[in-house]
Amino acid sequence: MYSLDYVCELRIQNPNGLNNFTEIGGVHLPGRTNDDVAIIYGTSMSISTNIPSILCDTFPNLRQISLIRYGIERIDEDSFKNCKNLVYLYLGSNSISEIHERSFSDNLMLERLDLADNRLTTLPENVFVDQRNLTSLTLSHNSFIDIPNNIFDSLTKLNYLALTDCQLSHLKVQWFRNLVTLRTLELQSNQLEELPRHIFDPLQSMYSINLDSNQFKVIHSDWFGILSNFRIIQLNDNQINAVDERFVDNNAVLKLGMLNNICVNYDIYDNSQSKEIMREILQTCFDNYQAMYL
Repeated sequence: MYSLDYVCELRIQNPNGLNNFTEIGGVHLPGRTNDDVAIIYGTSMSISTNIPSILCDTFPNLRQISLIRYGIERIDEDSFKNCKNLVYLYLGSNSISEIHERSFSDNLMLERLDLADNRLTTLPENVFVDQRNLTSLTLSHNSFIDIPNNIFDSLTKLNYLALTDCQLSHLKVQWFRNLVTLRTLELQSNQLEELPRHIFDPLQSMYSINLDSNQFKVIHSDWFGILSNFRIIQLNDNQINAVDERFVDNNAVLKLGMLNNICVNYDIYDNSQSKEIMREILQTCFDNYQAMYL
């Protein structure tokens, strides 16, 4: 966002989800036109069960749209068709349960997309196929039943992915196979008990992963592989009672969050020169793993 961006405050009363109105009213600043509007954000006392295509028809040069708490239930094929310069799109805290697979097909410049706190249970398989410039994707606080295997395949520039509180009981290896630029992965407050072997190996740029408040009882080293780039792993508020010692040997983690677990209750910081303190704190967890799995 630039300081000179021309901003429009938008108020809509569209409970029937119409796409076209007679007009969009309002008064421009002197010398400004619809073509100058770069940002639209919603105001209170608004409602629309869809995203009317007239918005992008009227303001074709929008770079940012923020429609939060509008009661939006669906995103149609033409919702953003004429917003070809759209960079930031925030649609959190709505009631979205349906997204057309071509909803974002004309938004090739999109960098940030926030769909948090909606009612999504799945996503169309190719919904992000054209979002090759996307760097941030937030899908948290939805109730996913299934997410397609190749849903993130095109997102080769993604830096941030949030899947917090999505009722996930498992992760798919295919989700992460192309996310070579991912730096931060948020997976806290799900229902994860286990991870596929070496699931994070493709994440060559990964810095931080949050797995707080899941249902892990044990940490196996082959879940994470050799984590040369990981620096922060959060495993607070699980039920961990055993840790494979090789998990510590194979990573370069500087911060390991292990608060409120069974065998350990500690935020562990390593000085990157010696892991003796980390080993000492986790010794009971190592002993339990030896007794249970080796």
